[in-house]
Amino acid sequence: MTDRALSPGVTSAGEGQDRVVWNVLGHTYYLKAHGASCFCFETFDPPGTFVPLHIHPRQDEFIYLLEGTFDLQLGAAKIQAGPGDLVRMPMGLPHAYYNNTDVP
Repeated sequence: MTDRALSPGVTSAGEGQDRVVWNVLGHTYYLKAHGASCFCFETFDPPGTFVPLHIHPRQDEFIYLLEGTFDLQLGAAKIQAGPGDLVRMPMGLPHAYYNNTDVP
């Protein structure tokens, strides 16, 4: 992704901005918006999947949980988030998340 100003508008549920969709390691990501300092996406993270520890050096990232529970690592802190919670991951902070919900 190139650095750019955030463009105004609406990205509909189940669609990606500019039709951008990624499938990575069992996750489906729909790009919602990105700019020089932010990155927003809709994702489906099935039970048992995770995103390993990583850093976004120039973009803040957020997770808004609709259902389930995520075990998170935010820097040195290990916490949980559940439905209706917003997870804030500031740029430069190492972070990871795990969907340890029981696999059906």
